Amino acid sequence: MHYKKSLVAGLVLSLMLWTFGTTACRSSTPASNTASTNADSSNDFTTLLTNVSSGVGKVSSHGGSGTPKILVFEELHTSIAGQFEIAVMLLRLRNQHGLREIALEGLTKDKSYPSVQWFRQMGGPENGELRNQIAVGLMRAGEISAVDLMAMVFPDTVVHAADDPVAYPAKLTEKANRAIGSYLYKIALKSPDNWVKQMSEELNKETRRSIEELQTLIQQIEQRAAAVGANLSEEDRRGMAETKAFFDAARTRTKTMVDTSVEIGRSASLVAMNVGAAHTSEIVQMFQNSKATYGVLSPLALANGLKAGDLTVEAFERKGDLMSVAFNGKGLGGLLDGRRKYPPAVDQKWLQAEAQLRYATAVIVRSGGGGGKFPDSIPKDEINSLPDVKVHADSIRKEPNGDISFLASVLGQKGWVDIYVRGGMPNGIAALEKHKGQALEKLLLENLDEIRKEPGERKEPTREPVTEMVTPDVAAAYAKTPVALKQMKISG
Repeated sequence: MHYKKSLVAGLVLSLMLWTFGTTACRSSTPASNTASTNADSSNDFTTLLTNVSSGVGKVSSHGGSGTPKILVFEELHTSIAGQFEIAVMLLRLRNQHGLREIALEGLTKDKSYPSVQWFRQMGGPENGELRNQIAVGLMRAGEISAVDLMAMVFPDTVVHAADDPVAYPAKLTEKANRAIGSYLYKIALKSPDNWVKQMSEELNKETRRSIEELQTLIQQIEQRAAAVGANLSEEDRRGMAETKAFFDAARTRTKTMVDTSVEIGRSASLVAMNVGAAHTSEIVQMFQNSKATYGVLSPLALANGLKAGDLTVEAFERKGDLMSVAFNGKGLGGLLDGRRKYPPAVDQKWLQAEAQLRYATAVIVRSGGGGGKFPDSIPKDEINSLPDVKVHADSIRKEPNGDISFLASVLGQKGWVDIYVRGGMPNGIAALEKHKGQALEKLLLENLDEIRKEPGERKEPTREPVTEMVTPDVAAAYAKTPVALKQMKISG
């Protein structure tokens, strides 16, 4: 059964390179673009693509001379480094060229992007810098995407639902996976040559594949099975039919996303389109046929095959089920999400609670590191305004090494949960001063540099709880019992 096993692994690997996203979208009245797009000519548009992608992306292709002007951001959904690179490019487009409209794969056109007003209300209007740091920390943890960050930080960003409501629910079932493996195994029983071995090796190659390329490979397997008279069961044939239906649905989704982006472009001079990499080939063909001006921007993590900071399959599956990527009991999100499937993540109570507790942690730890009398220096009104976090004031204490510990009741996915917190400033108060007034792009690039240094895919931690970076200057560990934090030391 060697061919069957290796084929299934190969197909899963191929699919992981373009698994559909889980982020959502919202509809809104498009904001007018007052900034110049610098894209009145082909040369200007080429310059725009080069400048926007500098140091973080690669211009994979571009063309056209008409309208609308659409920038396609292709991604590998497991890549956190890629999300940071896309975020930098989106931010540059916003700041330099007035981008406001984003068409997003991952939520169907019959739904809308959840309100993120809860995020903007944390701490009041004067605390935008801290909110930005919290959002970047959530993205670094893998909880939100680049488009989520843009929507949370900038109220005038309009994220449009772009996915097909009929085709999106199609899934590649376990039956379909088994059918592919069974086809190859039964072909091998009838075929004495190396065809099955060569096909298995082809499917196991670690390479990006378009939807059309995968369909071609499946067609070749079917044709070979017919040619050699493979003894296929009815279950095999039904499984193969499900596989083909899945990829047919994927191509339908591609067309819907293109049509949506073109429609948005009727009232906007510049549109960003965020999709999985396997859709790109057909998207480019459609834009070429429509004469639209387009550019495809690949984050460097995708273009160069960088694995640093990637989510594991297990973590990504949790993300697909709209749960925290944190391993069970080993990260704040995993303590709050209830470990069940729920609707879009930015509207989930666990994510809101995680963001608010991270916010409270930063405020309390920074108060402990300042010059005032602690804990009197804590801005209590600011902490008490967080609707899903209730800090137990009598639990706040400064540990001998300078760490701050406290207990908070937090409204997670399944109700109120008691979370024990131990936080500190690993690099001292100087780290806080260093990042005051830091531009968002610089903050993103700084975090991206750290992610690129990670040794590879993020494995499950061997110990719990883990220390998480909350802001550039504050780190913390979270647990459901105080004993779990007793030996933790975070401050430098």
